[in-house]
Amino acid sequence: MRSVLVSGPADQADELATALREVGFDTFGLDLPPSLGTGASGPRPVRSVDCYLQLAGEEAGIGSPTRTLLRRIEAVTLVSSLLAHDATVVLVDDDCDARRRDALRLLAEAALDDGVSERRVVVLDETSLPEWIAVEQAFASIIASL
Repeated sequence: MRSVLVSGPADQADELATALREVGFDTFGLDLPPSLGTGASGPRPVRSVDCYLQLAGEEAGIGSPTRTLLRRIEAVTLVSSLLAHDATVVLVDDDCDARRRDALRLLAEAALDDGVSERRVVVLDETSLPEWIAVEQAFASIIASL
């Protein structure tokens, strides 16, 4: 069974974690500092996690887009020690600026690069995902392609 750590706004993260459990994933929540999002509820994982799924936060309109991007990378850094060496990191982005989306991916890759891991970073555009089921389907296709 593939394990997934989900973070982001609590209600959305819980909803997505529930949907992922219904299709066979083992999901975990993680208490992050309030500025980084509360995440899904659930136990902390006891083994390396196969995937970290970070939803776009509720901080839209709060502070600069650059600060938001850096907070998201800080969250990636905090969970990196829980991830398997070949984990996939999925970042759902709600920023319409393609340059910031590219920066998010590049900074996440840099934050995860320890020289020995084969972690993969994928940024999904939230505007192209009208329902959470689309996130679930996109996630399933990413896992299937591994």
